[in-house]
This record gives sequence, C-alpha cells and structure tokens, in this order.
Amino acid sequence: LDPSANGYSEDDFRIVGALYDACILTLDRELEKLMGRMKEMGLLEETLIIITSDHGEYLGTRNRLAHGLGLHQELLHIPLIARYPRLFEGGTRYDTVVTHVDIPETILAFAGIQERPPGQPETQVLYDSQNATREYVFGESRFPLNLLVNAPLREDHSHLFVEQKVIRNRTHKLIWKSRGEPKFYNILTDPLELDDLFVNGIEKERFEEMQKTLALWMKALPHSCNDAPDRQSHSKKENRDLLERLRAIGYVN
Repeated sequence: LDPSANGYSEDDFRIVGALYDACILTLDRELEKLMGRMKEMGLLEETLIIITSDHGEYLGTRNRLAHGLGLHQELLHIPLIARYPRLFEGGTRYDTVVTHVDIPETILAFAGIQERPPGQPETQVLYDSQNATREYVFGESRFPLNLLVNAPLREDHSHLFVEQKVIRNRTHKLIWKSRGEPKFYNILTDPLELDDLFVNGIEKERFEEMQKTLALWMKALPHSCNDAPDRQSHSKKENRDLLERLRAIGYVN
C-alpha cells in the first residue's frame, strides 16, 4: 500500500525508469502517426492539439516509486504542449503558471463558446498569457482511495490519511499538511525542492502571505479529509458505486 520504495535497489529504479521512458517513446511514435495522417487529410493546420498528462511519477526520487501522497514537482510539473500555428508560434515557451482547469477554458474560447459550467474555478486562456492576471495556482492530494479499496480491512492504514494542499506562483511553493509541518520552497532557485525555507525560517513574510491565501482557498472547498474516513460507515451501494467508478478508469481490476 505505501508508495515508498523501501526494498528497491538503484538497479530497480533504473529498470522502472527505462520502462517508463519506453512508454513515452511508444506514445511519441503513435502521436507521430496520428499527426502524419491528419496532415495527409488536411486537418493538421486546422486543429488545436494539446498534449499533457494527469500527473508525474517519483520513479525513485524521495525513495518513492509511483505517485500519490505528495505534491512535489516530480508529480506536478508535467508537460503541457499546444500546437495551433495561428495562435502559438513554434518553440515559444510561456513562464506563466497554469493548471489543468485552464485547458477546457482554452478549448471553449478556441471554439467560440461563451457559456461556462456553473461553479467553474478561476481560469485563464493558455494563448492569452500576456493578459493573465492570476498570481497563484492551487492543488491538493487526498488519501489514496484507489489503494484503500483493495486493502485488507484488518490492517491499519491511518498513516496514509494525510491531506495536502499546495499553493504556488512563479517563484515559490507552499505545501500544507493535515499532519506535520508545512513545506516551503523557492522553486526558482531550488527546483528539486531540497531546501525547506520553513525549517530554516527564511522568507517568513512571503510564507505568511501565501499561507493566508491558501487558507482562503481551502475555506472555499466543499470537502475535507482531515480525519481518516471509516470505510465501514459507507453503505454497500455507495461502495459498489465507488468501485465501479474506479474500475471505469482502470484503478481497480
């Protein structure tokens, strides 16, 4: 259950990393085929293409193997590649902070659709970065429900129930935890997040400012999991529905 990589050797990490690279290479080749066919059909220059991922993987860093139970850059700093020559000049890099919720906003704006779903968070259009006014982006990591579903009920997994929230801008990042001390990094000068500014008592004013902004964001959230949920308290129907949703996206065999 625990995603820590205790018991894995450096060779194990290299093998897993090589397999992961092979998956990326396979995807790259399939994208080449797809875009080649689109070009033959005259669709490539008329199509907005966005390539991204849902999360990264630890692959041995921080003595962890996969993903979950963390908000480090290994998991959050993912590829985001967009292609549409009329909007994006090839090879251009943008340094604004973006998040997944910006992707549907970009697609809707690109398609000329004015309506927006109710309760949509603050977003920005990817190709309008010059007018972006948002300073912070937020994220969260909750308990690993997909792992818990398959876990024996008799075992104690309370150590996994650590809710985490993150706030970051172009230069700094703060991770709040429901248990333990927060983490605070200058990701511009410390992209590997090795120097915890909170522990060292550095940049206290910036920390307090980001902490207050994060608290306001958390207050607006409709849920919290500060306490470990009791699986026995859910009805059988709720558990069946949960299993079906997890199975539909490949998390339960």
